[in-house]
Amino acid sequence: MSTINSSSPFPSASVSALMSSANTSNSSIEKAPDVVSLSTCTAATLRSNTTIAKSPESASVDGSISGTIASFPKSLIKENETKKEKVMRGFIPILEAAGGTDKNEQGHRRDSAAILNAIQEAGSKSVIVQFHEEQAVVSNANDSDDNTEEEVSRRNNQARAHNDALRSMLLGRDEATGEMHVSGLVLRNNPGTLSSYTQAKLDAMVIELDQLGVKVMSHPEVQKKMGAKDSLCKIRHLRCGLEDTDVYYDADSFKAGFRKSIAFRPRVIKQNRGSQGEGIWICKLKDEASYCDKFGDVIADLETKLVLMEANDNHVEEHTVAEFLEFCVNGRTDVSGEWHSSGD
Repeated sequence: MSTINSSSPFPSASVSALMSSANTSNSSIEKAPDVVSLSTCTAATLRSNTTIAKSPESASVDGSISGTIASFPKSLIKENETKKEKVMRGFIPILEAAGGTDKNEQGHRRDSAAILNAIQEAGSKSVIVQFHEEQAVVSNANDSDDNTEEEVSRRNNQARAHNDALRSMLLGRDEATGEMHVSGLVLRNNPGTLSSYTQAKLDAMVIELDQLGVKVMSHPEVQKKMGAKDSLCKIRHLRCGLEDTDVYYDADSFKAGFRKSIAFRPRVIKQNRGSQGEGIWICKLKDEASYCDKFGDVIADLETKLVLMEANDNHVEEHTVAEFLEFCVNGRTDVSGEWHSSGD
């Protein structure tokens, strides 16, 4: 268990407005026509951005792609000459991990469309592509027709064919110049979405791209070191940090630390890994007049009422300190009460 506890850098009244405006801006661009996935788009859609070379049927993915991506038209790797100012160049795809709870209705991470639009506005071409899980297993909790050994094996084989096609695309070179088709890569996979085997395969591909001179943002080694939220604790004494940020690696220290800190001021509680607001709670006392003046003067009672907002969807719940602590440590139990969160 690892939980991050820090004071909120925003006034309580502005947090909701900030997240609301972010959600609104994302919803207006999620349907951008260039947001495509190798797993869901048609070959015709891809041809608008790429050249498709025919390949054996075994290389197709979910019946939606008729070939492996072999090359990109020169229009994708030319500098935008219509702009006077210095612009980004080349083709910069955005790579996600398929699946997971951090995706929107279109199956992509909620802010990937915004990143794609920003890349295009800077003068480069971009698409969103996804790396698929290759070692899915049969779930004992699911008795549907698509949860059989045969069906799961079929999907794993399709995922391998898909990932191989994706690798060929990303590592491809121009036949005439020998230059890489891809000049940069924005890596958007959330740690934990893929199995360790599939994640290692993705990391190896990205590291190879980096070694070939492709600019990778962010490198897998950087993600491993900085992806966990306890990095916020490591920088708490810097100007960009908050000095009262703390990290807890066991339930007892978390319970004690949270009860002391929430009695002093609003808190932001984050699970150690995750993104898009999953497991991130903005916590306030329901009675905001009862905060103590000095840290440590008061320990919040277990029956103290809290107002909690989860950052992934901005929804608000009210629970006692005891219920919140139980939910963070043990999930949904009789003690934690009823929760409307989409998380566990």
